Amino acid sequence: MARKARNRASKPAPPAPRKRPTQARARMTVAAILDAAEQLLEAAGFEGMTTNAVAERAGVSVGSLYQYFPNKDAIVIAIADRFADRVLGMLERHMEAAADLPLEAACRSFVRALVAVHAAQPRLHSALIATVPRIAGVDPLAGYQERIVERLRNYLQTRADEIRVDDLDTTVFVLVHAVQGATHAAVLYDPTALSDGRLAASLDHLVLRFLGVAAPRCEPGD
Repeated sequence: MARKARNRASKPAPPAPRKRPTQARARMTVAAILDAAEQLLEAAGFEGMTTNAVAERAGVSVGSLYQYFPNKDAIVIAIADRFADRVLGMLERHMEAAADLPLEAACRSFVRALVAVHAAQPRLHSALIATVPRIAGVDPLAGYQERIVERLRNYLQTRADEIRVDDLDTTVFVLVHAVQGATHAAVLYDPTALSDGRLAASLDHLVLRFLGVAAPRCEPGD
């Protein structure tokens, strides 16, 4: 345990912004920087996303950019954080809307929401998956995955009489990471599966069967 603790302590922290914007104008400047950086990361990859190019596209000076971000690594981490917040917000809205649906329909809504999020910006997501672990040593979306696990567990707890599982904590952990892993793989290797319904249909069966919920066969696009 002591060795593990020392290893964790010695691991460098991910690059972080220099300062947080507090005034409206500063927040607009940071948003413009991140918008520009997202576009460049999607179009040119990490190597092509230079701080000079980001500043030029954002319409700010390089000096202004460096007031908030010490380097482009910190910009990418901020993009990942913002992307994760967007994903979680969208999923939470879907979960709230599906709260009173039959369990099968609610699970399908959750799966389709998760697939839709990944389909919206597959190139950005692919770039984050490839880049963030290399520059920060962490999964770019690990934080929001933990929050999804928590939200889904709380939801399924309210429907406990409709599912057949022995260990809800482990079940939810496996489901979230299985669905996330499959969607990440589709982003990287088969993006069309995100938009043509194949992935969502297969994940429906995985989720419903794992929860012990009987479900009729669902064709892609249903």
